[in-house]
Amino acid sequence: MPSIRPATPADFPAIERIARQTWPATFGAILSPDQIEYMLNWMYQPDALTGQVEQQGHVFLLLLDDAGEPLGFVSYELHYRNEPVTKVHKLYLL
Repeated sequence: MPSIRPATPADFPAIERIARQTWPATFGAILSPDQIEYMLNWMYQPDALTGQVEQQGHVFLLLLDDAGEPLGFVSYELHYRNEPVTKVHKLYLL
């Protein structure tokens, strides 16, 4: 049965892999391959993901298939802009 669990830094390579698989299909009609690569490097390298979690308060969850393989992820932030608001920043599924 598929499951959802909090992501840890050990999961950052899987998050980057999913982003690299989904971004071309999602943004390929509006961004060049070079722009997509720039954005992926800017937002999905392990150091960037660490900063999003540690400095910006983002929370990442992973969707896992029956075998425990990552199928997607979501990131969200509680208290966005110090308001009683939750913001979903990213949501990508294979």
